[in-house]
Amino acid sequence: MYPTYMPVLKAKKGEFDTFKQLPINIKNEMLPVFELPLLSEKQRTSKKYKSLSSPVAAFIEKCAADLSCIMEGRFFSVDVHRWPSNATIESGEHVLSYFIGCLKNKGCNVIPVIGYDRWEDEEYATVLRQISKNINKFVIRLDSFAFDDMIEEEPFFDTIDDVLAS
Repeated sequence: MYPTYMPVLKAKKGEFDTFKQLPINIKNEMLPVFELPLLSEKQRTSKKYKSLSSPVAAFIEKCAADLSCIMEGRFFSVDVHRWPSNATIESGEHVLSYFIGCLKNKGCNVIPVIGYDRWEDEEYATVLRQISKNINKFVIRLDSFAFDDMIEEEPFFDTIDDVLAS
């Protein structure tokens, strides 16, 4: 798949509704990147999540279920950039690993995003190395850190080489 457009969308109802309305020929030319939003304090204290022992896990499961319904077997990417690089659900499993697992269990064709700026976080890199045992496609998110590293080139290429070798 070689998309001509990679929109970055929040994994929220409004974005899902908009995606559903797109013509099929547009959907066929894109690889959407869905960012998992943070579970806000307001959401956490709402009726829906307040009584749950694992509100973060439940929130991620709902996002995964909603995504699986709208993507209908299409490839898409997911990013947890809004979450701390070491964020976990209540059981201690990393948020990205759990989100990917929920999506794979629903038969989704999911492609994780690797955050260039987070690759030096050993816990984050380890989670992605584990994910790569079952998934062989990734998207690398470049940000200002990457562009700063490009000035000297060597740090940039060292990091990219390490990501690709993992």
